[in-house]
Amino acid sequence: MYFLLTLEDATRFKHLRKYVYNYEAESSSGVRGTADSRSATKINCKVELEVPQLCSFVMRTSQCTLKEVYGFNPEGKALMKKTKNSDEFATAMSR
Repeated sequence: MYFLLTLEDATRFKHLRKYVYNYEAESSSGVRGTADSRSATKINCKVELEVPQLCSFVMRTSQCTLKEVYGFNPEGKALMKKTKNSDEFATAMSR
């Protein structure tokens, strides 16, 4: 995947280098006042940002997982499990 970033990004990322990040995002929703009517999704991916030349970036994602809530512990923290389509998600993200 090729994309262009801002001038600020172009000076932050040095050309001929590769940057590797572990990306994690969680989204949750619920209705206040209802019992256990909450849901959440969590995404984890390894993200590589390669800079072959100035103002040119190549981003690759790999090792992605998609998790969802299957319950809550006594403290109210969400318990997550891999979704049934997590492998399809990983394949789509690595294209």
